[in-house]
Amino acid sequence: IINLTTCIAIGMLLIEDSFRKKILLSTTVILMIFATILTISKGGLFGMFAMLYFLLFFIHKFRRNFFRNFILMHFILFFLIVLQIVTTRENLPPRIVADTQSASLKTRINEFYKPGMKRLMEGNLFKGMSIGTSKEYLSVKKGGCPHAHSIYFSTLFDLGIVGITIISAVFIAVLRDFFKISRLQQSNLQLMFLCCCGGLVATFVHGAIDFEYNTSLIWVFFGITVVTLNLAKKELEYCNPVIRTKENLIR
Repeated sequence: IINLTTCIAIGMLLIEDSFRKKILLSTTVILMIFATILTISKGGLFGMFAMLYFLLFFIHKFRRNFFRNFILMHFILFFLIVLQIVTTRENLPPRIVADTQSASLKTRINEFYKPGMKRLMEGNLFKGMSIGTSKEYLSVKKGGCPHAHSIYFSTLFDLGIVGITIISAVFIAVLRDFFKISRLQQSNLQLMFLCCCGGLVATFVHGAIDFEYNTSLIWVFFGITVVTLNLAKKELEYCNPVIRTKENLIR
């Protein structure tokens, strides 16, 4: 949640003209990043880093002064991580450098992914086990679990190859529009869409080891991304004839 709101705040920062609001939004972004670091969630941190690198490389406003922004970003992150270590070392276990048994990747593979794949292969690999079924048979001690701890595995277990294919087709369509708009970046809507894509990147990275495909917040954010994309595309449809008209008049 923090990573998704952080990318929206970064988008607002990029399109804002007021100096005071830029200061306020910059402070908000830094506090949100610090909040993510305070969670000491490896998945959340990897997602945050992936999102920040994505924005740094794909947003033109960041790439114009790439080396300055690269150094500044890492300086801020280093400072916040040191601050986190100093302020929480006596209260929280070192989750960044150590694993608990329930949270380890080995436990997830043995208790979630392997049993899920075995059950899937025994059933129907193509259409899956139906929506929500993975919660019933993925468990540490056969007592059920909140979710499959992976967006990708939960999609495969419940929806099978057919579901994976359909969902992939949707994201491929969005990816095609992403490359088109990333070359333009001419309006606020286009910038907001690219920042929302940064939030999706954080979700895809974190979702490799956490959550499930039918987590409502993820689909709400994806809806916001698609709405922003559609508005940006309508803006392009409106602006292109105007631009062509101007060019014809100049000629």
